Amino acid sequence: MSHQKGDPAEHRCEVERAIVAAVPPTSRVLVAVSGGVDSVCLLVGLARLATMQRYHIEVAHVDHAARSESRDDAAYVEELCSRFGVEAYHCRRLESVPAGVNCESWWRQERYRFFNEVAHERELSLILTAHHRDDLVETVLSRFLMNREIVGPEPFNARQRVVRPLLGVSKQTIRETLSGWGVSWREDESNQSLCRTRNRVRHRLIPFLCDEFGVGEDVLAEQAERLSEDSRFLWELAEHHLAPLAELPSGSRAWTQQLRTVVTAAPAPLRWRIVSRALLPLIGYPLGPRHGVRFIRFLSGSRREFQCSGGVSLVRSGGGLKRS
Repeated sequence: MSHQKGDPAEHRCEVERAIVAAVPPTSRVLVAVSGGVDSVCLLVGLARLATMQRYHIEVAHVDHAARSESRDDAAYVEELCSRFGVEAYHCRRLESVPAGVNCESWWRQERYRFFNEVAHERELSLILTAHHRDDLVETVLSRFLMNREIVGPEPFNARQRVVRPLLGVSKQTIRETLSGWGVSWREDESNQSLCRTRNRVRHRLIPFLCDEFGVGEDVLAEQAERLSEDSRFLWELAEHHLAPLAELPSGSRAWTQQLRTVVTAAPAPLRWRIVSRALLPLIGYPLGPRHGVRFIRFLSGSRREFQCSGGVSLVRSGGGLKRS
């Protein structure tokens, strides 16, 4: 029987197919569940498949303590875990965001720190998050507008053991699927605030592109996926160019000379990426495209000091570089 658009049965099948394709049988998984529609749909889909696929499911919830309703969100997720027979529920309430720090970045860092701690302690093989197709589009467009590298969340990150089974599934499908299962979810009112760039992209830019230019959301998703794949491929190529630096002490004279040689010989799209990876041991975080290009000019010039993003400086010392 063929299914029409909006058919709940077909949507349920789409979600479950996506999970089965991404999560191998017998996997021991930690599911990040906020209480919102996306993560609740992922959890319920996994629970529905748990017996057939022999999944071991545990849940992690992070209370950002940024909304008065956040404790209710945590309680709701705990109730869901009991309702669907989840093996264990792990919750962490965050402290206040440090002064001068971007709250979104800090929250994300703390979430993944917590997820990795739980996964390690509980011997869980995969961390599952509920990023979906609309997230991919919103991330790519937001990063474009903020002049950042155009890359979205990836389906599977082997190093971090993070899997995003629903990355190819639309938000509408997720909502209709969960409604069809008769399961409610929590709404975060901050997702409606137009103070955030991402929310303006979601509520204004994407509808404008679709209505005024006839761009379908499927087309936006396909383009976002291609751009993300291209970016990840360029990072892989950049990693290969770092091989001559592997045995040299970071920041040493020989290392600095070799970095200059490697960057000069590399194709233009790889240069700032090579620099970003090479400087990680020195500054502790990756440089973005803008500062990466500026560092390349510094590397081949005569200035004594380079100001990185994040307030870190690098200075020339004995033919090499050191952090000041």
